[in-house]
Amino acid sequence: MAPFLGGAIDTSLAAQTATIVAKSLDVDSPFINGIRRGDLERAYD
Repeated sequence: MAPFLGGAIDTSLAAQTATIVAKSLDVDSPFINGIRRGDLERAYD
């Protein structure tokens, strides 16, 4: 369980860092836009 949790935390921190960098360059974040512009039913499956 610990390796999975560590990997999940590392992945979320990498995604957060990528989002911060994208926003600082005036680029939209793909994490938010992919869900907002996509099919919400598919996102919840």
